[in-house]
Amino acid sequence: MPKFVFLLTDFVLWLIAAGVLFYIWRVRRNARVKANWSHVLRDAPAMCAAVVLGVFITIALLDSVHFRPRLSAVEGASADAQVAYGTRTLSIFDALMSHAIEARE
Repeated sequence: MPKFVFLLTDFVLWLIAAGVLFYIWRVRRNARVKANWSHVLRDAPAMCAAVVLGVFITIALLDSVHFRPRLSAVEGASADAQVAYGTRTLSIFDALMSHAIEARE
């Protein structure tokens, strides 16, 4: 299991995402505000912008979960040896795009 690294900027990003989800939950309970948003959701340019924004937000959230990978055990090490982790901090997005990172010239 990797060692997760928590950064303040990542915490703030996830806090903003939680705030947006809370706002969506509140809008669903208010008929007047829900009607206003339904007009926006029927507008084609607004939906195109929402799709592009959604892609960027997804990438940002994937890039905000950081971890250090667990290193493989050395041959001949005892079974109770301490677990070692890599020195490079990666994100989930880095792991998903590892083929592109390894293909650098």
